[in-house]
Amino acid sequence: MAIPIQLNKNKGAFKPGWYVATVKNCCERKHRDKLAAMNILRDVYVPTQTVRRRWSDRIKKLEVVVIPGVVFFNTDNIGTFNAVRFQSFIFKILKYPGRADYAPIPDAEINLLKRLVSDSSEPVELRPTFHKGDKVYI
Repeated sequence: MAIPIQLNKNKGAFKPGWYVATVKNCCERKHRDKLAAMNILRDVYVPTQTVRRRWSDRIKKLEVVVIPGVVFFNTDNIGTFNAVRFQSFIFKILKYPGRADYAPIPDAEINLLKRLVSDSSEPVELRPTFHKGDKVYI
């Protein structure tokens, strides 16, 4: 007996799991809270960490976003996925390169990211490992 697969509007099979939504920079936490308030998703995650910033007269601890402009969300059905996709503050959802279907992120990758951010004693930084003009082999 065949199991029916739900299809999204982009002709790709929907897979439950984590997805990446791009949002306006500096608004990630606000949009995370908006998505969580909808009460339709399994989980919403924005990786943040506490860092110390020095001003001329004081040192202050701030909570900063590790990956700017990104909100991770976990959904298990196409209805909630589309409800997120059509929110006005969501710019786009990560897709496979050159394909029309959306790219789910494995649970293990999200758990690794959570562990990396929470267990790190040093601030986590995203730095490019290559520069414009470098040769890259794929």
